[in-house]
Amino acid sequence: MNPGARPRERWQRGSMAGYTGPMTTPEQILAAALGLPAEERVRLVDALVQSLDDDDGPVSEAERELLDRRLDAYHRDPAAGSPWPEVKARLHEARSPERWPGR
Repeated sequence: MNPGARPRERWQRGSMAGYTGPMTTPEQILAAALGLPAEERVRLVDALVQSLDDDDGPVSEAERELLDRRLDAYHRDPAAGSPWPEVKARLHEARSPERWPGR
């Protein structure tokens, strides 16, 4: 695999290359993506983020640098992160009215 290739091109040559299943809704696509190994999910996220860049989407250079740093950190130590349900719970806790009574 050519590491210099654009992420979308790398993804197309990966394990899902040539897949023609009947995924038509975002929910079906998400369910299939969540079934991929972690390395494949990272590649998918990279390709999706790059597709935003291709469309001049809302990702700024500072945001791109932050994403790159976080992706590098993940590659260095995948176990250091938190699962989404834990992160979501912490975010909900941080935004709870009980924690910020004057809001």
